[in-house]
Formats: sequence, C-alpha cells, structure tokens
Amino acid sequence: MININQMKTKCFNNFNQKIKKEKKNFPKKYMGHTSNTFGNKQLELYKERLENVRLTWCQQVLEIIKKLNYSNPKINDLGCNYFQFYKEIKINKYLCNYFGYDIDKKFINLGLTMFPELKKKYKLANIENTNLRKSDISIIADTLEHTEQPEKILKNIISSTKKIIILRTFLSSEEKVQMVKNKKILNAPYLINCFSFNMINEYFIKNDFFPQLYPDLATNFSKMNNVFPDVQRRFFIVVFTKKNYLLKNFKTKVYKKLFSN
Repeated sequence: MININQMKTKCFNNFNQKIKKEKKNFPKKYMGHTSNTFGNKQLELYKERLENVRLTWCQQVLEIIKKLNYSNPKINDLGCNYFQFYKEIKINKYLCNYFGYDIDKKFINLGLTMFPELKKKYKLANIENTNLRKSDISIIADTLEHTEQPEKILKNIISSTKKIIILRTFLSSEEKVQMVKNKKILNAPYLINCFSFNMINEYFIKNDFFPQLYPDLATNFSKMNNVFPDVQRRFFIVVFTKKNYLLKNFKTKVYKKLFSN
C-alpha cells in the first residue's frame, strides 16, 4: 500500500511556489468551482446539459474505459458535479460500481433529480482531505485546475486507486497559476491553473503510474481555447496505469500470444 506521506513531492515544488505567491489574490475562503462562484446561470446551464446534452468528453472517457474490458469495475468520479459522467454510463448501460464526490450540494441535488438511484452513491466532500474509497478506476475531469492544493488531491487519488487514473485538465509546456477576478461573470475569484506535461508525468511515474496522452475531442483535438476572457488553455486527457497492473496485464497478453501459436 502507498504511504500518502511518503509520496514524491519535488515535481510540484515550482508549482506550489507559484500558488504561494498568488495567495495574496486569494479570498479568505477560496470556494473553487461551486454554484456560489457562478450563481444561478451556471445551474441553469447544467440543468440544460443534464436534460438535453451528451458531453463529448464523457463519451470519450467511457470509450477508453470500455476498451479496457474490465468486469464491473469500481469507479470513483471526483468532482462529479451533476453526475455528468454517470449519465453516459447509464445511456451505455455500462456495468460498474459507481461512486461520486463533489463539494457542492446544489450540483448534487440537481443530478439526483434525474438519477435518484445515486442517493447513496455519492459523498459531499472536499477531495483534498476526505478519505476516498478504494477503486479500480478514478476519474477527475475539469476539477484539478481549479483547486488550491492539487498535489494533495493527487496524493489522495493515487493512494486509493488500484489500476487506472483518468485525468482531464489543462496542460502545456509550462505551469501557470492564475486567480481570475471578473465580476461580470463571477461572484468570487476563481483559479484557472495549467499544469506542465513534464510535471504531471514525472509526478505520476515516480508514484508508479505510467501515462498515455489523448487529445481532447470535446475541444477539437485539444485546440487552444478561450476558456475565460483573456485566459487561453488546452484540455488534454491522460490515462495513468498502475505499474503492477500494467506489468501483469502485459505478461498475460504476451503469454497468451506465445501459447496460442
């Protein structure tokens, strides 16, 4: 079992220093991505998506998982919002043991109007410091880049995931920490950070998870987007496979090929 306190941390040193410098622009209590940050317009948008929209990134991530050929895997959905990823699971009738985590009660309640079967399949919590259940697969999408302590979250995910971690976030050649204050759109300051490929890959590899990068289909193969006025970012999806599972799976495939001839 991975000791969460012994995980390699040097990869995040530079990023953590940038967070520290940006602290002067933080409110006393940073809320992250919540209904309070954006107000009712965000809830209206999510209600429309819940009822009428299939999100491209959800379809892409589920297709990646389906190709792994797992039998009823345990999936933790971190930053589950209104259960947008579960919606795709249900449409596809994909058999899995799903559990969601989110910090915002209004997002959760919105999702429960359509998916009442999830009443006991979520936890209202800050994933920086809550105990996550053990899972085969952990998904964290559109969440890490808005958090104050991303390294702490990744430690938590790594320690609780047996096989696969799927990360959808902003990636670039360099790290960026940016607290956005736009009173026309936001009710409170909002982090829109960006991680470097090297930092993220090195961090996971040092903790025995190996990466595979996918272009993000929802943003036209990771095209540069104006995610906010004066804020440009590229989304990517990275699938990290646990070393022990990767070796076991590789050996199985090799042996099957050898003995089938």
